[in-house]
Amino acid sequence: MQKLLKKFMVLAVVAAMFAPNAGALAQTNNRLDRQQILEEYEARRAQAEERAAEIRENIEQRRLEIRAEVEERLSERAKMLAERVADHLGIINDNATDAMLNHLNALDRVLNNLESRTDRVGDATGRDMSDVYSGIDAVRVEVTEARSAVIDQKEKVYTAEIDSMEGAGEVMRALSQELRSDLQDLRENTLKPLHTSMRNLVTELKGIVEAIIEEEGENQEDEE
Repeated sequence: MQKLLKKFMVLAVVAAMFAPNAGALAQTNNRLDRQQILEEYEARRAQAEERAAEIRENIEQRRLEIRAEVEERLSERAKMLAERVADHLGIINDNATDAMLNHLNALDRVLNNLESRTDRVGDATGRDMSDVYSGIDAVRVEVTEARSAVIDQKEKVYTAEIDSMEGAGEVMRALSQELRSDLQDLRENTLKPLHTSMRNLVTELKGIVEAIIEEEGENQEDEE
């Protein structure tokens, strides 16, 4: 994706060199509208990050409370094993979801860069870029939904209910598999479709810029 983005950036600069600046004024009002949309999106993202921070602060207390409820029925040895399993799975879940949230923040930065490039192409050519902006907004909605899903996953607590030491291994394997399945579901059904949408958006912008360059080249040939 970074290669496509770099290509798009280069093509956008070339398009600006060929095209007149007559459309700059026409893009001003649209940019103001886009700024309001972006500010609202950033406000929602900030709220989501605050929620994630609260979860990080409170999750340990919640895990202790759930663990205490479960461990009332366990032997001392089973309690120790259940604690180790819960701690281990909790760390894995925290690390995985933090990495996903960081990745979503990186996608936000890519979208912001794409929007800036779209502004420049619109200003330089005077073309209506509303379809492109709509595509950017659609991907931002996907990022927002993905962030909410990741935060929901971060809140999950995986506690081992071990009735006997004989069945401890099976319980641990089942819990580990549950965590792996939950994380895999996020990757396959939330993050992967988001990546596809992002690639399609970059491809769309690249195609628009290439069409502009081709059109400008034909116009120059006609003038000659």
